[in-house]
Amino acid sequence: GTAADNARLLREAALLDTTEEEADAKELILFQGKADAMLKEKNGEWAEAVALWQKLNTEYPRRVVDETRRARIQLALRTADSDIARRQPQQALAALDAALAAPGIGEAWELYLKRV
Repeated sequence: GTAADNARLLREAALLDTTEEEADAKELILFQGKADAMLKEKNGEWAEAVALWQKLNTEYPRRVVDETRRARIQLALRTADSDIARRQPQQALAALDAALAAPGIGEAWELYLKRV
């Protein structure tokens, strides 16, 4: 496994002796999680990327807020684009309306521009 997997196992087994070791393990796990989420984005797997960012945002409050927000906006925009490409404009509008109503991203100018 990866170093982050090893750090997670050590943390879960309570085998980290000091607060410094615990902090280092948490940082390593966060770093790997960010890398995994960015890889999902790069591969166009936006729903999976959003799920990873949201999990990290829950586990590491205030550490990946901007990344989570950006990924959620991108997922909404790409979902709408996909719906438009499939000639389903009402579905695209519904996806945008849902995103505009969602806490944390509803004020995003990108969503308003796509909606117009």
